[in-house]
Amino acid sequence: MSTNRARHPARVKEKVIQLRKRGWSLNELRDKLGVPKTTVQGWVRHIQLSQVAQRRLNIRVLKQAQVGRLRGAETNRRKFAMIRQNICNRAKALNKASLDDPTVGRLTLSMLHLCEGSKFPATQHLVFANSKANVIQLYLYLLRKHFNVNNDKLRCQIIYRCDQNLKELVCYWSRVTNFDPSQFYCSKPDPRTQGRPTRRKDYKGVCC
Repeated sequence: MSTNRARHPARVKEKVIQLRKRGWSLNELRDKLGVPKTTVQGWVRHIQLSQVAQRRLNIRVLKQAQVGRLRGAETNRRKFAMIRQNICNRAKALNKASLDDPTVGRLTLSMLHLCEGSKFPATQHLVFANSKANVIQLYLYLLRKHFNVNNDKLRCQIIYRCDQNLKELVCYWSRVTNFDPSQFYCSKPDPRTQGRPTRRKDYKGVCC
């Protein structure tokens, strides 16, 4: 039984071999001469590449990898942009939700604590820390609103830098938290900040 197999002129095979010896990749040979990659691979399998040819082939591979990474990064950017937009669209409905609602309020508090709160087994206490006043105020508002918390039992510690004044920071965070200054633990500045001035003038340390 006869089979119809594509035959390529001998000059095409010779051209493939010559270019391969010069460091052309299998894909380049396929695209240049229109020969199936499997056929090209069979023709050049026995060829030992010189250092010059191998160097050209390596450079080609690196360039293709770089192009692939750029394309992949662009694809990921578009994908993540779509995901973010989808999340924003779905979250718009929550704009009308009230934090005074027990379900919404407790869910929001849970998310805050998952992001910035300490978890078991690292601690058995309820610990939350942040440097932003509005985040601390929101956490405390939700905690007081939706749970039976004795405010007098809450305590606060300030993590601050060496060039900051602890008394001034206590006054600031006392107003933010509505805590009495007696509820603040005495703390020492972070020794790692010694000799390194605070760049942000509005930085008031971390309220814990």
